[in-house]
Amino acid sequence: MRTGEKASSIGYRDVLLAFAAAVSAVVLFALPNINPPTKPVTDNIRPAGQISVIVCWPHAPIDIDTWGMAPGEDKPVGFSNRSGKILSLLRDNRGDTGGNAPANCESMVARDLPAGEYTFNIFGFSVGETTSVHVEIGIGKDAASMHVYTYDLPIASRQERTVMRFMVDGNGEVVPGSISNVFSPLYIGG
Repeated sequence: MRTGEKASSIGYRDVLLAFAAAVSAVVLFALPNINPPTKPVTDNIRPAGQISVIVCWPHAPIDIDTWGMAPGEDKPVGFSNRSGKILSLLRDNRGDTGGNAPANCESMVARDLPAGEYTFNIFGFSVGETTSVHVEIGIGKDAASMHVYTYDLPIASRQERTVMRFMVDGNGEVVPGSISNVFSPLYIGG
């Protein structure tokens, strides 16, 4: 082998080694920043509202309406009045609309917990045969203090039922002994 060929071979290897070292350094410094570690989840995640109402029924062409009344509301909140001062109907499900969900659900939340009486009803707007409706009502200032009340109620077409009535005191707590299901009409025709 000639001296010139050996020198160019060594130079070629030096350039190749320097290039490989540069690429390795870029990868080494870039790799930790490609997917940075996530921050840990804290326990103080707030629920969507201080009252959460979820109403579900079987996946079928059935329309159940959720209605609520809170202190300070001018009129009940439901499909024809979707938001008031305290309550908001987040989802008005009109029954089987071709989706693949195993159930139909509606949801309502309260943004605040002022003192006074709260009432939550269901109304069988379009029900063939009597059907069972699952209702969950969560009440609390935060996730740690949330109390969930669960009900399974039969409902017929054009029937309105009070799921839950209760009083809240000035501290945002449910008044002991105030929970009932004594009927109080809320449905605003439509």
